[in-house]
Amino acid sequence: MFKPALYSKINNEARRDTRDFIEEYSNEIGQMSGRCLDIGSGPCDVVTDFLLPKLNPKSTVVCSDISKPMLDYAKEKYGANDRLSFLQLDIESPTLAEDLVEQFDHVTSFYCLHWCEDMRQAFENIFELLRPGGSGFLTFVSDFPCMDAYKVLAAIPRYQRYMTELPIWRRPRTFSKYLFRIMTKVRISYKDSETRSIDADRFIPVFQHAEHPRENLKKLLREVGFEISHCSRREISNIYDTPNDFGRVMAAVNPFINRMPAQLQREYEVDLGIEATKNAIVFNKDNNGGYNILCRHHMFVVYLKKPSINCISYNNTPIPRKNTFLRITKMNDEEIFSVFINRRTLPVKAITIKTMFKPAEYSAHDKLVRHETSDFIQEYSNEIGQMSGRCLDIGCGPCDLVVDSLLPVLNPKATVVCSDISKAMLEYAKEKYGANDRLSFLQLDIESPMLAEDLVEQFDHVTSFYCLHWCEDMRQAFENIFELLRPGGSGFLTFVSDFPCMDAYKVLAAIPRYQRYMTDADRFIPVFQHAKRPRESLKMLLEKVGFEVCHCSSREKVYIFETPDAFAKFMACVNPFIHRMPSDLQQEYRIDLDIEARKHTFIVNKDRNDDYSILSRRHTFVVYLKKPLVH
Repeated sequence: MFKPALYSKINNEARRDTRDFIEEYSNEIGQMSGRCLDIGSGPCDVVTDFLLPKLNPKSTVVCSDISKPMLDYAKEKYGANDRLSFLQLDIESPTLAEDLVEQFDHVTSFYCLHWCEDMRQAFENIFELLRPGGSGFLTFVSDFPCMDAYKVLAAIPRYQRYMTELPIWRRPRTFSKYLFRIMTKVRISYKDSETRSIDADRFIPVFQHAEHPRENLKKLLREVGFEISHCSRREISNIYDTPNDFGRVMAAVNPFINRMPAQLQREYEVDLGIEATKNAIVFNKDNNGGYNILCRHHMFVVYLKKPSINCISYNNTPIPRKNTFLRITKMNDEEIFSVFINRRTLPVKAITIKTMFKPAEYSAHDKLVRHETSDFIQEYSNEIGQMSGRCLDIGCGPCDLVVDSLLPVLNPKATVVCSDISKAMLEYAKEKYGANDRLSFLQLDIESPMLAEDLVEQFDHVTSFYCLHWCEDMRQAFENIFELLRPGGSGFLTFVSDFPCMDAYKVLAAIPRYQRYMTDADRFIPVFQHAKRPRESLKMLLEKVGFEVCHCSSREKVYIFETPDAFAKFMACVNPFIHRMPSDLQQEYRIDLDIEARKHTFIVNKDRNDDYSILSRRHTFVVYLKKPLVH
């Protein structure tokens, strides 16, 4: 991280993600005025290109970084901008300069805080830097499996000495604050003081192996004193065309390589690439030994506030450190990548297509949907916990999600009307959960142009999980939701933004033998499948309908099917056309569907026996909205 020009050149993925996060929170960032502090500004291109244009025009930004080379580079490149100033700052410092305390109205930080070992100290400093009533928008890595390579390499004798010496600006855990200050003043090196410590751990994100990382972070932030407006953990995946591309990125952000002599650096870079690749996904291998690499990690996205009056007490007991977190319990492949099946039957003009005629089978195979939905509900537990009165769940399916994940988080006085277009689903749900006095059941087509009058403004809140992407007339669906809600009511919705494999439908619909059974292929491809700016398009639609959009994000999700057969069964399960066809044509259609859908996936984990897995990617919208008290 001491080569600003190189870092600025290779941080395209971080720039892309940061741009999207800033765009997602453009309303909140647009209200940031006064004096702002950006922590870990690096070469300052993210601040200049993405943050400044979104901030209030009257705001100024102090760009801070622990690295002097980074700041010198930023000053030379952007020093003429009168809205920017520069500050060398260690956000983990145990002694914050008094002239910085409560001097900032807002704080931002992008892809930086995961480098902090003492996360509590970092957040306590951010709290102190903010003026009462100030806000912060922070994104940083939750876990990055490829960084586990550091611990493996630190155990190799030829690298060990270069991965055990701490830089002069960093204090070993065993040092007292007093000794640290003395050593810093007189510039005694840690080598001279004969103090050595393995620091490979401190460059692996604190939450890397936490069992409940988001919950742990929220607990820490509350203990420090923050009000948490939003805290989510997002999945991010990057594809590198060649192993060399991947190796260059891993080397550019590696903290150890510059400690080594030149002749050892190349050898270390090769070993780093090999070890890091073990925690990535290799696919598209060719006969010449070339292949692509998919690297996955998770990001925290946090929007928080410092109370106007600091009346919050918190206990100073440190949260469990990195080495005391419980490691993630490994689930088997079936549990992690279980088949995602569509939630409900759908109308096509005047025809009802019975795609979901086996509720028990759906209920037995929706583990992944249940897991993801549970995570989203927990992420928004504060908002959902305030939902009381009469609630409507749209596309409830067999009702398992409502009972297992939604009801326990809702206000105990809330009741839920479970609605679905499928009569078979509702009958199954009634039989299974009909005795629950907090539930009732309603057959409802959310796209109907004629909403029953006795339903208008009869619900305090609306929820829907993995359903609305099946709607062709998205505007009608949202207008109906608006009508169903009472003034002041809220909604929490998750649904698919894009799923590339569904483009296979259009190809197959053009084949004569399938054509008559697939005349409506377009309506089963998500509306936002090919939108250039899907999140912005959805947000604009919601606002035109009349909603106040409190949150709207598009979350990436990656699935791995352990065998080609598992993927083929998945595509058949969610396909709405197979059951329209005669039985002698169905098997042929399944084969063609599998072939076309695979063109939108990646082959991974291929072995010498030609066995392989299939990786599929999609995006999910997560939306929290309100109907104004006065429309």
